[in-house]
Amino acid sequence: MLEELAITNPVARLVVQYRRLRTQVSRLESISAAANRGVIRPLFNQIRSRCGLVSTTEPSLFDIQPQLGFESCFDRSIGPFFRHPKQALDKLAALTKDPVLRKVIASKAQVDPFMARHPLMQGLNCDDLLLSLAFGLSDAKLSKRFLIDRLRAATIRHDLEKRYQVMERNPAEEDGISNRQLFSTFIPPLTHRRKRRKIAQTA
Repeated sequence: MLEELAITNPVARLVVQYRRLRTQVSRLESISAAANRGVIRPLFNQIRSRCGLVSTTEPSLFDIQPQLGFESCFDRSIGPFFRHPKQALDKLAALTKDPVLRKVIASKAQVDPFMARHPLMQGLNCDDLLLSLAFGLSDAKLSKRFLIDRLRAATIRHDLEKRYQVMERNPAEEDGISNRQLFSTFIPPLTHRRKRRKIAQTA
């Protein structure tokens, strides 16, 4: 309810943004509290997500926003388990062969210039927005995620569908591409207990 109000009310928007930031801080605090002599031993799970994403509990490691650079606190061997939007977009371009997406990635631009100039996309995380659309989030979920009204979400979807071929169809149905394939650029699968133990020791 508060997130719906935050779409039009600037005070409610600040409250929601504060709550989201506080959630991130709480997660960082739980990870810090779980450390014992510089070592964290979380419990790994790969069956909770329908996409095969690896998650952890006691504490949760992979829910921290990538912009915070949290993974730099860990050994490089655990780095691939954190979310990397740029790598996901690379994988999306490779799997779908979308010419516009491939051109944008090849240009080494931080964001698509079209999205950077679009008046309705100002202040939004362009990578997160593009991936959210590619993964099929509804206008209602986009509205809640980015705190924008549904008309704005629908207009953004329309404009990006015109620009990107990958938005015009369901790649999972027509190309046999699954969310798991795309998310595999975020988090590779754990295959056996020894690997779980090694990651826990190096974290």
